[in-house]
Amino acid sequence: SRLEFFLKQATYTFAALSVGPVIAVICFLVLGNTWTLKNLSIVLLLGLAIRIPCGLLCFQFSDDFALAKESADVRQVQIHNAMSTNSAEPADAQERELRRLSARSKHYGKVPYVLYSASVIAMIGSGMTVKFFPIFFQTAATDGGLELSPVVVVLICLGRRLACMLGSRTLLKFSRIVGRAQVELLAWYVGIAGATGIVVMGYTGHYTTRLPDRLGILVLYLLRVGTLQATGPIRSSIMMDFVPKNKRARWASLQQINQVGWSGSAALGGLLIETHSYRFVFLITAVVHFASTLPKLSLLCIIPRHEVSMISKQPAPAEPQQIAGPAEDSDEDNERTALVINA
Repeated sequence: SRLEFFLKQATYTFAALSVGPVIAVICFLVLGNTWTLKNLSIVLLLGLAIRIPCGLLCFQFSDDFALAKESADVRQVQIHNAMSTNSAEPADAQERELRRLSARSKHYGKVPYVLYSASVIAMIGSGMTVKFFPIFFQTAATDGGLELSPVVVVLICLGRRLACMLGSRTLLKFSRIVGRAQVELLAWYVGIAGATGIVVMGYTGHYTTRLPDRLGILVLYLLRVGTLQATGPIRSSIMMDFVPKNKRARWASLQQINQVGWSGSAALGGLLIETHSYRFVFLITAVVHFASTLPKLSLLCIIPRHEVSMISKQPAPAEPQQIAGPAEDSDEDNERTALVINA
């Protein structure tokens, strides 16, 4: 299924991203477990050097390996399945089934717009804090941070990747029972709850160097990223299900606009940290994330609970000379199919 493909892609990505923190830990143990410009520069340059072979591998991509009808959008799949499973029924029965699909799928075109608008809102909120969490971890307790060493901060980054891998697989299992849209929305609320817990600990004076406070914040942080970032495969599979194949490149390119909003909100987040505090920015992010879930509530009744797979069309038991059928039958099939396509 498309969801399983995106899960594999996310798993490989998180696994690769986990190698970086391991290398960084080794570097800090060799160079010194201190926040110095020399140590940070060496780790940064090593990471940039690893990027070079990654870029060269991109030249191996080819459209020749793209899928054909297997990657059709959900509307086309439903039409194909209806025509395949009901091929032995009378023409009027097939037409009624296609009209039923037409009534159900008339809202499918709204799904990409709702998902994208929610994604933009969420990106604005995430950009305010994601890049500042490592700084929050290493900042002195007198300045509102946790005052952690470089090795510990890098291990937290490693734990974040592992939490995302575990979260993605957990959400996949629950999505098969509850539904993709339902699980994706629930995961966001769990992540927002974790972020709210971090805010509450900040406003109750628990941003300290005491071990229980540090562990509590780290557990809530891993809960937050392990749910929010783990929803990527589900969201991508839903988006590709409801976007026609000839428009997917267009929607994928729109994701680059999110990067602009991310950078702008990061600048705003840094300004708010300087003028207020970390906990204030964490609170604003939680509120923005909650606002991003409101548009997706409308999708719960539109998106099918389970992925729709293409059914292999079985040949009808007929005489060899009747398999092709007359030209009038082909035109009739096209006319009935148009009921759903033009909906």
